[in-house]
Amino acid sequence: MPAGASLDRAASPQPDPFPKAGARPVSLAHSAQSLSRTDSVLVPLALSASFLVLYLLTLAGAHTFDSLAYIRDMGKPLAALVLPHHLFYEPLVYAFHNLWRVAGWQGDASVPAQVLGSFAGAGGLALFYKIACELGVTRPAALLASTGVGLSYGYWFYSVEVDIYLLPLFFLLLAAWLFLHAAREGGLLLFALAGLAHGAATIFHQASLIIVPAFALGAFLLPGDTRNRIIKTLSYLVALAAVVGPAYFVAGVVIAGQHTPADFLKWANSYGNLGTWGGIRPDSLEATVSGASAAASSDFWTGRLVLAAMVLLVLLRARAIVARSGAVAVTLLLWAAIYALFFAWWQPEVLKFWVLVLPPLALLALLAFRWESLPVLWRRVAASGAALAVATLALTNAPAVWALRDPMHDTSRQTSDALGRLAGPEDLIVLQSGTAELQLPYYYDRPNVISTRELWYSEGGQAGRANAVSEIERRVWHALAKGENAWIEDRVRSPGLQISDHFVFTPAEISAIMSPYGQRVDGEPVKTGPQTFSRLSPDRVYDTRTEWRFAGTQEGWSGVNIADERIGAGGWCFTTQGDPNLYGPPMQLPARGVNGLTIAMSSSTSGKAQLFFRTDYTKPYSEENSIRFDVAEGEHIYALDLTTAPGWTGVISGLRLDPLEDAGSNICAKGLHLGKAGRALSNSSAPVKR
Repeated sequence: MPAGASLDRAASPQPDPFPKAGARPVSLAHSAQSLSRTDSVLVPLALSASFLVLYLLTLAGAHTFDSLAYIRDMGKPLAALVLPHHLFYEPLVYAFHNLWRVAGWQGDASVPAQVLGSFAGAGGLALFYKIACELGVTRPAALLASTGVGLSYGYWFYSVEVDIYLLPLFFLLLAAWLFLHAAREGGLLLFALAGLAHGAATIFHQASLIIVPAFALGAFLLPGDTRNRIIKTLSYLVALAAVVGPAYFVAGVVIAGQHTPADFLKWANSYGNLGTWGGIRPDSLEATVSGASAAASSDFWTGRLVLAAMVLLVLLRARAIVARSGAVAVTLLLWAAIYALFFAWWQPEVLKFWVLVLPPLALLALLAFRWESLPVLWRRVAASGAALAVATLALTNAPAVWALRDPMHDTSRQTSDALGRLAGPEDLIVLQSGTAELQLPYYYDRPNVISTRELWYSEGGQAGRANAVSEIERRVWHALAKGENAWIEDRVRSPGLQISDHFVFTPAEISAIMSPYGQRVDGEPVKTGPQTFSRLSPDRVYDTRTEWRFAGTQEGWSGVNIADERIGAGGWCFTTQGDPNLYGPPMQLPARGVNGLTIAMSSSTSGKAQLFFRTDYTKPYSEENSIRFDVAEGEHIYALDLTTAPGWTGVISGLRLDPLEDAGSNICAKGLHLGKAGRALSNSSAPVKR
């Protein structure tokens, strides 16, 4: 390097991107090379086609939770598909899937959705290359950077998976490319087109809105008088609003039926209103580094080194980057910085968020030096380092992405597969969180699944802890009462730190869950792939009581075909639907010495009731082992004599009470007592009917 030369200083005088007042505005066209047809058309097309082939050959078979949710949602009505945080993604997948079906496709929506992602990923790389070249980056450097982005783990994986992030990223890169042209040429139409592209990104993911200031400030900082710059900024903003506003109106008001302003705003910000995201945690920095580096590489150290190199290069050369590319550089810096700060606060360990940060960060790193003006030695060092980084990304990420072609590479799928073989079709499966809660019903026809993640959302986060515990208790009661098993994942039974969107229960809450009938039980440990479950079965976990008073809970009983359930001073009250059934808890009750059942119950109508009992919980209740009795309007005590009941012998394993045969009756059950025939419940003064 010649004496006195500096890496911060270009070989020839450069225009001031922010000229002083009264100075002659300078167009960015003076600081960016005019592209040949090779760089403007041929190389982007070849680059895009090459990566499209790569992505189509490596489509994922092991799907993430969100991916499987999108696939499953294709069977829902349109109103359930227009989710406000990614408004038109699921409708687009739905339409594309149905187009495939018209052409003869017999499978689900997974492959059509993955192909959409592959096209978006490949197209985004073409735009990335064009932006780099039009900002004056040399062809080799632009190619290396484009290849590096395309081979980064996050970008590659979400180009071959069913997910939303590559579509909005494609439109953000399109907006950046149009913005670059608008900045150079000054036409209002180009600013409007950039706004339209940004609007398209927003309707595919709501988070695109938070980087509007990056583009708006970039437009305002362009050379020119204040009035001119305001008009350019407004052209971009109005065009963006022209896409986002009508889209949300049609989706929210017309399709989703949110007709009042309060309902619409609550719907539009439903993701933000969950109360389960955002905040500074003790591990925020570690989680941020982990999530961002994982987006670069599946290898621990490769991701951290590549990320650190790009971040340090951009931070150290930020002034030179802005001096070189002006308002466009400011836009890219704010794009990367706003997203980085937001995701570090939002949910930093999730690598797919950081995919949105990689392209602007890589472009900024490319702009750190005017590479063609560097001495030959420095250029060789830079080229060798970049090539080594890209090769390392390929070597670390290719095996990881290739392995995901096998559905069983996913540990959740291994657990689901094991449970699909071990658990019965109606067994209850209680999970902490993860893809298994969708895989079990979707792939293995095991619909009776509940997770602490699902409860976190349905019960409103931390404020719903007590309700979440009660819901698990009720579901366990129901499964055991029906004669099914309850499988409780060990992670549900493990206390710990609450740091994510699923409940982590306290020891007291875990004890309540594992004490369905008053006494703590641990169940039978069963290994299901990488996870262990505690299996509660009716022959090992049963109720020893002979009296149940429904004053605070159902006490282990569970109802089907009933509505408007409530528990209070009046007992367990509900409205009957067709063929209502009340299932009692499993028991091991010797029939000898127990010859009567007393039921305290009120009814709004008269009719017929029926009591069923069984001695084998694996067999259904039958008419042969039952007795009928009349129900009168009002509150009464019904004393049933079981001495002549057919089948009342041996060891009774369960009871079922059908309070009325007809629908529409209001029933309140106060309690039941098994014992000597004719004995009344101790807490009831209602007249006895025998």
